[in-house]
Amino acid sequence: MKEMNYYEILNVTKEATQDDIKSSYQKLILLHHPDKNQQSREKHEYFLKIDEAYKTLKDPVKRKEYDSILFEAGKSQIIIHDTVDKTNFIYDDENNFFYHVCKCGGWYILDEESSDDEYIKMSLITKLNRLTALRNIVTHTQRNVRFISTSPKKSDTATITTTEKSTETISAKTEKSKDWVYWGFEAENKKDDDDTMHATFFFGISLCIVGTSFILYYQPDFLGRDWTQREAYLELRRREAAGLEPISRDYIDPSLMELPSDEELGDTEIII
Repeated sequence: MKEMNYYEILNVTKEATQDDIKSSYQKLILLHHPDKNQQSREKHEYFLKIDEAYKTLKDPVKRKEYDSILFEAGKSQIIIHDTVDKTNFIYDDENNFFYHVCKCGGWYILDEESSDDEYIKMSLITKLNRLTALRNIVTHTQRNVRFISTSPKKSDTATITTTEKSTETISAKTEKSKDWVYWGFEAENKKDDDDTMHATFFFGISLCIVGTSFILYYQPDFLGRDWTQREAYLELRRREAAGLEPISRDYIDPSLMELPSDEELGDTEIII
């Protein structure tokens, strides 16, 4: 049976609009619904394909990706005849079957009937729905390969190994997150980050805050507040010893003041 793509399953063209796809989908699910075809397994499987096709094509992003994959598959869709011997098949221990990777990129399994033949001739076409098989191809082709040389010299033996991912970046990130306390100054260099942090704390806290507070607290009394306070205590002690009030209402002793007489004042206006 010919494998159909999603457009063929929904009976629409590649230029169909979303409304056309939805309309065709609604007609097909009513026609192939499992409730109407309970005894037919093929109808049930076809119903699932219809649902899968609609879920892919109704999403513009998924449809664009699907169209690009379909386009690439169409460019390389050629028929290749390949004749191989049974020894060309590789046994898969995990899945318990023999497989062969064809020149076209297809992945083929050796069934029980074909395994009895001495030679197997395959005529195949690369199809879009072989994506699961292609993922298995990548797994097998990434295995280590070693060429066997018949030369007696060891240096003539060629080896090909898969490149392992470097763990330096991962270990560096792990070490950074484990041992580096990031202060918020330098994200790439630990030494610069620590140096900037120490300089900021030294000049900002040790010098500016602590140093300035020390200078302000121990600086000399330039305003003479200590001297005036000491003189005030001495004056109070002297007035107490003389029997005077602590504070007199007269700024100076009236007996020391010389006021002019009325005759001297005359008509001078006095403002109190």
